[in-house]
Amino acid sequence: MPIFIEDKVIGVLQMVNKINDVFTKEDEDSFAVFATYCGLALDHAR
Repeated sequence: MPIFIEDKVIGVLQMVNKINDVFTKEDEDSFAVFATYCGLALDHAR
């Protein structure tokens, strides 16, 4: 999952090894929101 700041990829997050199950669409959507917040936090930390 890419981490964006102003339409530029500045990093990547990876989902691995969900214990005893597969990742669902809801998991993926939640992770996308998390990646967005990571980008915002990194942008504001500059």
